[in-house]
Amino acid sequence: MNAGQEQFYNYVIPLATEGKEEELKAIVLENFKRQDEGTATKEFMMEQGPKLIACLKEEYREQFMANMAHFMSTLPN
Repeated sequence: MNAGQEQFYNYVIPLATEGKEEELKAIVLENFKRQDEGTATKEFMMEQGPKLIACLKEEYREQFMANMAHFMSTLPN
């Protein structure tokens, strides 16, 4: 896990709904694996987004989605 991935991991895991922590960790780690392999396409990230958001506490979802929209706008197609 690189420094940016670790920062994201440490940001997002505490936002998990109780009982969804392991599912969220699995989603995040799969995303990191794909990033490291160079196979994390924008399409893949868009598919994973709803799964990840479903694991978050309701009160954090809107802000998280805003943060991710900004991040996604920086990715190449």
